Amino acid sequence: MMLFRFRYLLFFTLLAFTLKPGLSDGQTGLVDPYSRYGIGDFNNQPGIQGFSMGNTGNALRNDSTTPFTINLKNPAACFYNRITTIDASVLYTNTGLSSQGQQQNASNTYFGYFAIAFPVGKIAGMDMGIVPMSTVGYDITTNSNLDSIGPTGNSTNIGTLTNEYSGAGGVNRVFLGLAISPIKNLSLGIHASYLFGNITNVQTITYPLNYSAYNGERLQNVEVHDFYFNYGLMYSIGKESGWHGTIGLTASLASNVSANYSLLTENYIVNPGLGIIYYDTLQDSNKAGKIRLPMTYGAGITIKKGDKWTFTFDYNVQNWSQFSLFGVQQTLSNSTQMGLGVEYVPHKNSEIPHTYLQRISYRFGLSSSQSYLDINNTPLHDYAVSFGLGIPVGANRVLDRVSTLNVGIQLGQLGTTTNNLVQQDYFKFQVALTFNDRWFKKRLYE
Repeated sequence: MMLFRFRYLLFFTLLAFTLKPGLSDGQTGLVDPYSRYGIGDFNNQPGIQGFSMGNTGNALRNDSTTPFTINLKNPAACFYNRITTIDASVLYTNTGLSSQGQQQNASNTYFGYFAIAFPVGKIAGMDMGIVPMSTVGYDITTNSNLDSIGPTGNSTNIGTLTNEYSGAGGVNRVFLGLAISPIKNLSLGIHASYLFGNITNVQTITYPLNYSAYNGERLQNVEVHDFYFNYGLMYSIGKESGWHGTIGLTASLASNVSANYSLLTENYIVNPGLGIIYYDTLQDSNKAGKIRLPMTYGAGITIKKGDKWTFTFDYNVQNWSQFSLFGVQQTLSNSTQMGLGVEYVPHKNSEIPHTYLQRISYRFGLSSSQSYLDINNTPLHDYAVSFGLGIPVGANRVLDRVSTLNVGIQLGQLGTTTNNLVQQDYFKFQVALTFNDRWFKKRLYE
């Protein structure tokens, strides 16, 4: 038994340390020109189950029987992980960008999340883990002609001026959560998170070699390091053997998060034989300050029929109009997100005589959101459809060792090509390994 558990821990520890460099240095798997605003593309990671069900999770709680999953969206949900659950995922994205008749495609694979949840007696549960909170990843290049005006007023093209804007990094959070059930059917939870990460934005101006001008580079870096809290509530009614429902609420207050800001601006030339030679430093500054993260809140409702059918709906609001960066108010709008999800498990707790396919969880979802960006008087919308499977692997219900291979797919569209904007058609594929095991059961000897 101890060897079995040690293998779990060894596997996920190796996975976490393998993926840690991507978290420390900032993941660049995202390809999103809109991530240059705010603190990047805000991650709404609910866990693999919610990912496949329209990014829901405010009211998604576990059944009374295994297999369990981990809900990252509502801190109150970990109370219902009545045995130890370990969950880790990897996310693949493929994004097609379209704008003004131009198209580009990019893809990458990066860290999804890692979490562990376990019961604490009969009235509490805990969870902990690491998950990206926001991600920055873009590279935009624009070219314009440089003309020379002669004595007679005629113009001659002498080369191309290139402006490049690029960004990478993001903010990650390591969290520790506690959920308690003061009365039957009610759970209250809190996630205490430590935020860390770097966001780097670079702008370069490059002149042609035959043009007597210095090139310029402007490097801006923001390093985040502070604590952050979010809260959750779940209340259930009805009998779990029949129709029953759960109401879920989530919230986080507006927070002033500590950060460091640095700006370095330099001139340089490109020597064909020596490469880049930096000539002069125009600005080199550092300061400490605050990033004001907005208040967020959400509500959800889940209706279930036994362990077979699950119907869930989420609505979330983020007050990005409150966002400021080192005291400077940003022109962002409040964002909203809605999600609808369905899960069907023909025979969750049966192995024989039912077929293997009848023990698989089948998931479907729809989501719609309005971004915090409004560019050229055009609000940005994100629409997606999702699918997923929860596939049992080597289940042993006698010992409560139930493993699940969870896969989820999202197909969506963000933005538009009108008003010179960029439309993103994306495909996301997430795979997660989920292990259930009873770690704290007292042994009885006769």
